[in-house]
Amino acid sequence: MPDSPFCAKLILVNDQTICLGIDVSSGRQPFTFAALDARRSLLASAQGTLEDVLAYCAGLRQALAAVNAPDLAAAQSASPPEAELIRRGFHLARVLSEKHIPARFHKGTALYEGLAGLGYGPFRDGGQQKSWMEVNCEAVFWAWIGKPTLDARSFEGRLQRAAILHDRDLPVDDPMDFFEEITRHRLIHGNIPLERIPSARLLNALAAAAAAWNAVFQPADFTFLGAPEGRRLVFPVPALPEPSPVQPQPLPLFDNL
Repeated sequence: MPDSPFCAKLILVNDQTICLGIDVSSGRQPFTFAALDARRSLLASAQGTLEDVLAYCAGLRQALAAVNAPDLAAAQSASPPEAELIRRGFHLARVLSEKHIPARFHKGTALYEGLAGLGYGPFRDGGQQKSWMEVNCEAVFWAWIGKPTLDARSFEGRLQRAAILHDRDLPVDDPMDFFEEITRHRLIHGNIPLERIPSARLLNALAAAAAAWNAVFQPADFTFLGAPEGRRLVFPVPALPEPSPVQPQPLPLFDNL
């Protein structure tokens, strides 16, 4: 891990630190969180309102929260970390503009403000028992496997993400066990145990919690992306994928047809 203000924080934590992952989405209960202890055991998980997640955060004595939403208050005029992700081959579904900010980003801003009101501060500051960091969960899964994942809204996308998390010893049941319960009779009658596979929101929260856990307990497998004075995305990997070499384009078989 390169020298950075993050390093000052890493030596101040201990086994009592709770590692939170918080996914921010839309709807009436847009916040989903998962909490891991030092052994990566799942302490708690829930979906609810801003008040619900802040109530849980308020009760923690020492915590690091990884939030799956941009920290807009930290945005600077410098190039955002997403530009470097694109350069390295990560595909962004859309390019955001200042004129159109998704509603979930505003919810993320409210969460950051709420955490600040509880005494949480940016992880880069160091010296705080309660901190937050920013994570992009789609980019985390990409960094883990080195290629884009399937659509998180699809069932196969949830299966894939569950398998990725399970392979990294995170508290997710082996998704292959799901297929052992699919019999011909169940399939014909539509009795398929879909509830065995976690929601995309919870899978995101667990991926975010993994980033926080690595930052605290396994810093050799932790890295970040972004300018020190602006937004920084964190990743539970020792290094991000390098840009793929540009492949020469084949010449057309016939010209001017």
